[in-house]
Amino acid sequence: TLFRSNSAHQFLWFNRFTRPPGVDLFSLEQIWVLFPATPGIAAGGAIQLVVFLDPDGNPANGANLLGSYSATVQAADGNTFSVYSIPPLSISGSGDVLIGVVDRFVASGATPPTASAALDTTASQGRSWIAIWAGDPPVSPTLPPDTLLTRTDDFGLPGNFMIRGFGTLPSVVEIPALGSLGLAALGLLLALAAVALLRRRRAIPTA
Repeated sequence: TLFRSNSAHQFLWFNRFTRPPGVDLFSLEQIWVLFPATPGIAAGGAIQLVVFLDPDGNPANGANLLGSYSATVQAADGNTFSVYSIPPLSISGSGDVLIGVVDRFVASGATPPTASAALDTTASQGRSWIAIWAGDPPVSPTLPPDTLLTRTDDFGLPGNFMIRGFGTLPSVVEIPALGSLGLAALGLLLALAAVALLRRRRAIPTA
């Protein structure tokens, strides 16, 4: 159970994703979030999805906010992912991608205790983080927050938040290879072009 206290407070939970080597450009198009079956979470509750680019792979040193999206909980049964399609977000340059959620359906200090984030404790990858502000997270959250930023493992909750990101790589334009006949034809065309250019030059009168 995450963040049980006298009352619930809004916070940001996110995963850190590293792109494969050589992938410097990526288009993020979907974010998947699994919400637990717990009192206080219901379909239709307001949430905020956020995406950061972290150049050095350490959120504690800050990260650049790339996108923020208002959405609602689609399902809160602990089994069904809520799937959010976003306008394609082009992510370029080196660094890790951070994808997270803010539980805006919580009225901080008033909502009864609730566990907003689903945590898979099967085998922690050490890539899930919690960000807490003194008040509600800003409309445009910045990292690090003003109160606490920690991995779930270091907070005594080893595991992986159930957040996923999906998208596409840039399309590659393939240049067809020329066989022996193709190369011969290309050579002939270049030769004919050279002859035509030479004749044109000869036909231009000199002053």
